[in-house]
Amino acid sequence: MTEALAPTPFLNRLEIIRRPQLRPSLRLPETSPRFVPQIVLMDTPRGIAALGDCVARGQIAVIGLGPSYGIIFRNEARQAVAIARRETQNPLPTVSLLADHADLESWIDHDLLHPTVSRLIKNKALKIFQGIGFVRFPANAQGRLQGAHSLHPNGEIQVFSLADNSPLINYLKSTHHLDSIQVRSSNLEGELEKSTSATAFKLAQQIGASVFAIRSSVLAQSELHLARRGSVPIIRIPPHLPVIELKRTGNTHPESLLLLLRRFSAFGIKLSISGADLDTRRTLYRHPSHLDHSPNLIRQDLLRKSGLQ
Repeated sequence: MTEALAPTPFLNRLEIIRRPQLRPSLRLPETSPRFVPQIVLMDTPRGIAALGDCVARGQIAVIGLGPSYGIIFRNEARQAVAIARRETQNPLPTVSLLADHADLESWIDHDLLHPTVSRLIKNKALKIFQGIGFVRFPANAQGRLQGAHSLHPNGEIQVFSLADNSPLINYLKSTHHLDSIQVRSSNLEGELEKSTSATAFKLAQQIGASVFAIRSSVLAQSELHLARRGSVPIIRIPPHLPVIELKRTGNTHPESLLLLLRRFSAFGIKLSISGADLDTRRTLYRHPSHLDHSPNLIRQDLLRKSGLQ
């Protein structure tokens, strides 16, 4: 299950403002007299520029990632995010990255992988997981440069690859020379992550985010009906072993993930789910059984059910 919804539908409190020559923008109601983030749409150039500039300046933003909302920031802003999220661990937990899939692949240290796993990744077998979940892997020298707060003590990093030609990543690269950005979950103190505009906007105010970015006005009006909502899966590629580990199922049924990655199992790579984190508070989405024969169709279905296609 995802977080409980407010009794009054959030969209009833959205004001749609239409301006000549401009696409509709959303104005969300102010719930705190002290701070209101700038609200932008990620399907407009102006929205992407505002979001990218915000992060490049070292500020915090809350953005829609499809199944859920995330907190994004530069490596240098990690301490500010920890304060905003009331994190007390010492040292602070490592954080994940958002990046292009091509960059994700280029940051893998193939010298530390099992030869069959390495060969399959070089043949693009991992691309099937693009937009589905996070991938944790041993990082090479370039991958380790993506931020000290994203580097696990064992030398691994965890990356979510956005769609090809992501406007946000393209803007960050071309304007601010940033290949990746840090991302932290929108769940605070044991709560479930935010998967609706209503709860995510309140979070943005609560943590003092400078920008609140909605993927699109269309998605904002349909997100309550998405079948695949909440946290996304995590897989790990351990060094030297012929194994792909499922570390977290998130919002997706393990059967969907195993069938999605079966190109690896077809070449003798074990898909291990023994250590997977299964949160019974979430609804695990399983793709329709008539798609079992095709990993590509399964991926398309998972993306559609997350509002990403």
